[in-house]
Amino acid sequence: MVALLLLLWVSLAGALLARRLDEGSKHLAETLALGTAIGLALFAGWGFILGWIFGLAPITVAAAALLTMGVAVWLGAPASFLASARTAVLPDWRVFVLALLCVVTVARLADRTLFE
Repeated sequence: MVALLLLLWVSLAGALLARRLDEGSKHLAETLALGTAIGLALFAGWGFILGWIFGLAPITVAAAALLTMGVAVWLGAPASFLASARTAVLPDWRVFVLALLCVVTVARLADRTLFE
């Protein structure tokens, strides 16, 4: 469950950055997909640097997640993000089912990897 919350946290941070980088995108699925990739890349980069300096510990993972969100808030979406999110085109229900399946699968794998 911790890994799922961590993945959602860094995906949200990446979505803020994706909205800034690709302002012309009207599809919510595109923003979330790009945001997840950006968020995980930033999280991995911060985690590598902090893990190299301080060693791998739960506090290092939390610090990497906080730094990822800090960068996203600092450089992320403009103030009109919520207004444009309301007019975004929602994807089909099958996209949500696929996304939910991917999130559950990755969360199960991440829980096993992080805690075993």
